[in-house]
Amino acid sequence: ILSLSFSTDGKKLVSGSSDNTVRIWNIETNNKTEGYINDKCDSVESIVFYPDGKTLLSVSDDKVVTIWEIETGKAIVHPLRCLSSPVIRFVAYSPDGKMMVSGSNYDVIRIWDVATERKIAQPIKCQTYLNSVVFSSDGKKIASGLNNGTIRIFDL
Repeated sequence: ILSLSFSTDGKKLVSGSSDNTVRIWNIETNNKTEGYINDKCDSVESIVFYPDGKTLLSVSDDKVVTIWEIETGKAIVHPLRCLSSPVIRFVAYSPDGKMMVSGSNYDVIRIWDVATERKIAQPIKCQTYLNSVVFSSDGKKIASGLNNGTIRIFDL
């Protein structure tokens, strides 16, 4: 398992794995698998619930970003390859769901408008490999975990 994300209500957990799967777990029923998604993607590097709890976003090792409907397990937005240069490994939504932040294998953080799928800010360079990215709870900051053991925080 490479990535985990709780739903905003805390009732579900999704996991992304090196076996190319996304699994949905119901925390209230003894952690039994509630759903299973596999759409011929590569290793799932990052997975995150959208704030509404009805959709999730996955990033796989083959440079594909996919938005999934949890109820059906189907992709509701065709895989987004436009977000994959350089390779995206980590994603996070802003608390209001209007923005997404992505981090690459390299040293680049990008901020996207979810509705238009367009970049809304200049890329942020970090000078070393990224291991994670996250929005603050108020959506006004982004934190990045770096390979050299440091955390950097950026104001939006």
